[in-house]
Amino acid sequence: RARASRRRARRGRDDGAACRVPVVCLVGYTNAGKSALHARLAQAGDAGRARDAPFASLETQRRAGRLSDGSEVVYVDTVGFVESLPHGLVQSFASTLEAARESDVLLLVVDCASARAVRQRDTVVSTLRNELCLPEELLARTIEVHAKSDLLGGGGGGGGGG
Repeated sequence: RARASRRRARRGRDDGAACRVPVVCLVGYTNAGKSALHARLAQAGDAGRARDAPFASLETQRRAGRLSDGSEVVYVDTVGFVESLPHGLVQSFASTLEAARESDVLLLVVDCASARAVRQRDTVVSTLRNELCLPEELLARTIEVHAKSDLLGGGGGGGGGG
């Protein structure tokens, strides 16, 4: 299903069709919660490959999904960013670059429960802008998502809201 959506998305991008399926790429530091969010957004029913471990995902994964208005979308989960990418992961990271470049919107997933959340976020943004040289118009369509808020202390919980 995701492959068919990816083909439709690529086809629409190639011929300029107005009915092209939008692509939403999840980017973030390694172990930030991208894979769990990816499964949730695509309503996969399970966390799929999501594991609480750095580099649990070493390749991009695409899943078809729907937006709240019912329109189709392709969600792309990517390899996590790090400050100094180990040489053995360079090829895996190339798929993240391609996925990010081909997307319509970036979801920047930040592990807000991490003591290093700000530094990790800054590393991802710097990498997208300075090393991957993503176009500013794409960077302007970045939505920051704070993951793992359930792990924060302070008792702001309660039900509902957001």
